[in-house]
Amino acid sequence: MIHPDDKHALDDWPIYGPRDVDISLLVEMIAAKGVRLSVIEDRIKSMLADWLKEIAKKDLKDASHD
Repeated sequence: MIHPDDKHALDDWPIYGPRDVDISLLVEMIAAKGVRLSVIEDRIKSMLADWLKEIAKKDLKDASHD
């Protein structure tokens, strides 16, 4: 369940991007090294997908103990 405090920020994410400026700065620094934005976005997407899989496994493990 999405925490109520995060709901508006998540709704705004596709329009305004991350609230943490460090994320944008890191992306800019990587791009400055010649990495294309599409490659950076693919890497971010891949890491988030892997993290989601880890969370889902934990959820399944926790549910099996109920």
